[in-house]
Amino acid sequence: MASPQDTTLGLRVKLSHLLSSIINTVYKSEKTPLGKFLEETKSILHTLAGHAQEIEKITRVKFQNSVDTMPKGTRDITLLYHQCVVIATRPLLLSALKQQLDHFGRGLPDMEGFMAPLIPLMSTGIKSAVKTLQILSGEDTLIEVFLPFDLEYAYGAAIHLTIANALFPSTTAIDGPTHGREAHAILDDMIHKGNSVAEVRKAELTHLEFLFNEFAMRVNQPDVQPSRPLVRSLQLRPFPSIWESSTAEPDLASMTTLSEPQPLGCAPETPSNAEFLDSIGISSDDFLSIVEQMGSHDDADLPFAMLDLSQFWK
Repeated sequence: MASPQDTTLGLRVKLSHLLSSIINTVYKSEKTPLGKFLEETKSILHTLAGHAQEIEKITRVKFQNSVDTMPKGTRDITLLYHQCVVIATRPLLLSALKQQLDHFGRGLPDMEGFMAPLIPLMSTGIKSAVKTLQILSGEDTLIEVFLPFDLEYAYGAAIHLTIANALFPSTTAIDGPTHGREAHAILDDMIHKGNSVAEVRKAELTHLEFLFNEFAMRVNQPDVQPSRPLVRSLQLRPFPSIWESSTAEPDLASMTTLSEPQPLGCAPETPSNAEFLDSIGISSDDFLSIVEQMGSHDDADLPFAMLDLSQFWK
């Protein structure tokens, strides 16, 4: 019988292989029928549901009481798991962004209503991005400063939430200011410990936050002129963040505040294990439910026929 360490390592290999498969399968420069994309995503989610069950079994053997006390191996596979979810669902956010840009000034219908058939799938990616920042912001979490994994997890989650918040500002799944502070605090910690790449990532993130802040303002008030040029070189000085209503720099001392976890409805065998799995966002039942919902839609229900993300790869 395999030891818990061997099981954890094996699951990490499976998740790494799945992430590679997602990147090679989902991200394409040519147009893809949305129905085909959803079928591929459905297969990915089904695989993720199986991996979630494996994580549930690992934690059931020796469940933890909080995110802060989970073993490093469990933490690593949980973050990698959420990275798979975020990367698999991001094309839908980019498609929603493209729809907004293509219809700018021509009165696109309410975005949440327009994208309603895809909202459950996009919400899954948002939840995983939120959980990623919460795990990395844990009080006892030791950030891997000079390895790329934690940096890219934090950066990817922050970008995902920045896009989602600009497209769906009314969603209750995103606590914008809190998640923004979490992301910047993680990057600041890495910068303070000497990670120069984190400094570049923070510059990129603050620039993207500014651009999406301007985007959200222009969508809601088309006659408002941008407060800064939309095209400019990256600087290390932070731009106004989409998460902040004022132009003042964020209070770095308060950046570690965590938002309340969103219930994901997982139901393992023991209450304590269920609470822990919920706190890290692992639920095979959630994924199986979404897979089942995706099977009930036909092409006529979808908001658009083709997925065209070529402009994002230019």
